[in-house]
Amino acid sequence: MTEQLGFVLINPYSIRKMRTGGILSRLLRRPGLHLIGAELFSPSQKLVDEFSAAIAKDKTAKPKIRDLVVRYIRQSYSPNQDLEEPPRVLLLLFKGENAPDRLQEEVGKISSKSQGGETIRDTFGDYVKDGQGNVSYFEPAVLTFDSTQKVLDKLKIWAKYSGKDSGCIKKTKGASKKVEQTLVMLKPDNFRWPSSRVGTIIDHFSRAGLKMVAVKLVQMSVAMAEDFYHPVRVIFSERFEEVVEDKVKRGLANEFEFSLPAGVVKKVTQGIKEDYAENEFGKIIKFMTGLSPAEAKTAKEKKQLGTEKCLAIIYEGVDGVKKIRGILGATDPNKAAPATVRKEFGTTVMVNTAHASDSVKSAQREFKIIQMDQPNLKDIIENFKPSKRRK
Repeated sequence: MTEQLGFVLINPYSIRKMRTGGILSRLLRRPGLHLIGAELFSPSQKLVDEFSAAIAKDKTAKPKIRDLVVRYIRQSYSPNQDLEEPPRVLLLLFKGENAPDRLQEEVGKISSKSQGGETIRDTFGDYVKDGQGNVSYFEPAVLTFDSTQKVLDKLKIWAKYSGKDSGCIKKTKGASKKVEQTLVMLKPDNFRWPSSRVGTIIDHFSRAGLKMVAVKLVQMSVAMAEDFYHPVRVIFSERFEEVVEDKVKRGLANEFEFSLPAGVVKKVTQGIKEDYAENEFGKIIKFMTGLSPAEAKTAKEKKQLGTEKCLAIIYEGVDGVKKIRGILGATDPNKAAPATVRKEFGTTVMVNTAHASDSVKSAQREFKIIQMDQPNLKDIIENFKPSKRRK
């Protein structure tokens, strides 16, 4: 079977009501679907008009449902001066065999008879009619399309406005100095197999009461990861001196069957602590990219995208850095407080689920390194080449 593209739009109301995590949980747990792109849009009127017009032309859809969706998009996606913040729409791009059909099955049909929680719309959507059969309230929670041609036609529209209507939403003018933007990056261990884990973690962060202002699926290159974790590299040799000394003392004593003089241990420690620190740093780079620095020998190889993926999110709000780090927990999951993200999902100091900026200054530095202001959705769509997967 050939892999296809499919996408889901998480609607503005779902984002405002902090339902993004729950929706992601449902989508990412489904086998056979692979998240390959994510981008947060603040749609312009031009995007809204072009997108809604394309749906209005669809002769294969049921007229009543089609018209309902078109009206919904024009009302909910359009810029609105009366709102405190512009509508935000999160586009999630997937690939997989029969991706449009798989996504449609998980999302569910638009129907006033839906009930229970089998699909995303059953759980998060509403379609209410009054006694006369007129629609009194309609909120589909998400939008998706059930055929390859519909998907490609609509993706072309969103790709056209990628970078114009997306990227990092600027901090509100006149906002309090306590309003901060901070980075959260969900690490590769969250994407090793289909699960609801990513969505559950985002639900944890929603407790902070902050808003998402940018989302990007990132595949870090070795060069990018080395730059991103450079501050860690600087302190590793000092932090690990005691660790190296203990390893040397125990290792050599075991090998020679007697305790070595302190001066010898100290000399050996000083001789190898930098190499040990560099080796530990290399483990981080390989974990984040899928490649070790030693494997990327040339500048070109260092700039190649890695094989691992991370989900980067910029959150904004009062005391954003402190709130996010409080929910995330200590770097070492074994020392993290109960109910924190790292306590629940982390395993080691390195494989600890997520990164969060430790200051506003660090966040700004990290935004630049992973190019949060340069959306990559358009490139992913244009460079996608369907491939046949073996059964």
